[in-house]
Amino acid sequence: MPKTTFLNLPAKKRARFLVLAVREFADNDYAGASISRLVAQAGIAKGSLYQYFADKQDLFLYLVEHAQGVLLEDVATAGTGSIGPIGGILDQLRLQMSATVSAALRHPQEARLIQRAYQSPASIRRKLERHDARVRHDHMRALVVAAQTTGELAPDLDPEVTAHVLAAIVGGLGPLVLTRLGLDAERDTSVPADRLDPAVLEPIFDSVLRIVREGVATFPGRGTSRRRASRRGTAQRGAE
Repeated sequence: MPKTTFLNLPAKKRARFLVLAVREFADNDYAGASISRLVAQAGIAKGSLYQYFADKQDLFLYLVEHAQGVLLEDVATAGTGSIGPIGGILDQLRLQMSATVSAALRHPQEARLIQRAYQSPASIRRKLERHDARVRHDHMRALVVAAQTTGELAPDLDPEVTAHVLAAIVGGLGPLVLTRLGLDAERDTSVPADRLDPAVLEPIFDSVLRIVREGVATFPGRGTSRRRASRRGTAQRGAE
């Protein structure tokens, strides 16, 4: 994590360094990212960087956290839009899936850096995975508890188990999304904006929400009710 020397830099100088550092690690894998190239672009001595961070790994982990913060802030901002900040858990899940894609489009360097992070050396990747798993779980558990309080979710559900399942569903969509977009998670370190086709992505998100809401088992009369609801929805959209 950054040393006090870095945190005490003037805001503009700190922001400029972060822009350059994110670009360096986003454009190159961990081994290929060059501290020498970065400090030359930033116009500082190489020794100065080690007054900011302990080493290259320390800098990289901080940049990943910074990039995640940028994207999460963007996603959180989207939450004040169409459904409002107090939307139910299903509304929030659906919104966050779409907002995450939109955030990646608005912040391509940060999104690419995070993709690079999951192709970094195993020792670094494991640290990131543990941290991310905990953050996702805590976020999802808060949503679950709030939804149980309002009666949207059954009160007898175990919050820990429910949060774990929902986090696994949403967090595990990445490889499927890439496959549906015709990309390879190992080969493609960024997703071109023109490949993020809503016609491909939105049905995936809709399916996830349907599974969460309705489950996967069939029951007598369930299909009929669903078809009737679907026809009502189609008729309503046609009348708008």
